[in-house]
Amino acid sequence: MSCELTTWPTQEAPQYHAISYTWGDVSATRCIIINGQQASIGENCFYALTQAYSSRLDDEDECHFWVDSICMNQQDVEKNHQVRKMGNIY
Repeated sequence: MSCELTTWPTQEAPQYHAISYTWGDVSATRCIIINGQQASIGENCFYALTQAYSSRLDDEDECHFWVDSICMNQQDVEKNHQVRKMGNIY
């Protein structure tokens, strides 16, 4: 799986599908390519993205996803800042 990570101001973001935190064994990971770089994501997150992408509407040329475990740095204070904005994101 290969994807591109892009940013937009909240008010200018294109339509997207939000995928929230996925539970599961944190040691079970899959590799994906994000902006040309290899990254590991949880196996359940990989499955959720795969299912969401394959069930998108046929007429969607581009499909945007916001995945909290990818879009928010889980290891720093950014996560706390972003959590307060979840109402706007979802």
